[in-house]
Amino acid sequence: MTILDMLNKINKNNKLMAKGLEIIKDNYTSLVNDNYELVINEDGELNVKIPSLEKRDEYVYKSIGEYEYPLVMCMRIPDTKNVDKYNYVLGKFMELYKDKLDLLFKDVNTIEKLKENVVKTKNRIDYTTYASIFLGVIGAIALCIVDFFPTTRSIFILGIILFFILSLVIQLSKENQIKKIIDGYLSVIKTEWYKKQLSKEYAFLCNLAG
Repeated sequence: MTILDMLNKINKNNKLMAKGLEIIKDNYTSLVNDNYELVINEDGELNVKIPSLEKRDEYVYKSIGEYEYPLVMCMRIPDTKNVDKYNYVLGKFMELYKDKLDLLFKDVNTIEKLKENVVKTKNRIDYTTYASIFLGVIGAIALCIVDFFPTTRSIFILGIILFFILSLVIQLSKENQIKKIIDGYLSVIKTEWYKKQLSKEYAFLCNLAG
């Protein structure tokens, strides 16, 4: 049992929190040493119990403050039939890190909005591009089947050229528009480790599709 497991059970119906906890699991579970345990010391405080590097079969107890809180959340709590012990561990952890968790969930919500915005922006750009191309094609067909006056014909040709230029400009500026949106959202992310992870996923965010 871990703090992450307990929070997952408590918040299984909350999609936002479940998403945040899943992100912690994906990024930190593999980093936890199997020999590390989350225990309660004599003063009722949470400590990390780790094997001593100097003496065999002995352990060293360190403050959880020496570790990143997502890592602590993934550390194993010794098995016990006393449910109150698990609740106590969770309660002590939340006393220390509730604000940071709330901030993470807020940041996760921001990124979910970012993803929606990126998809909508891409769809809007593509729609405008296709509409411009379509109008250009219709204009070209009209020139072929209708005998326009020279002035009208010139206007049609100019319009066709402008529509195709517009579609080209829109597509060429698409990447920059998406990057500006992403940069704007990332600039307000407060959880440092999550922000670093998002930076690694920058290309993925840019390539989101509807």
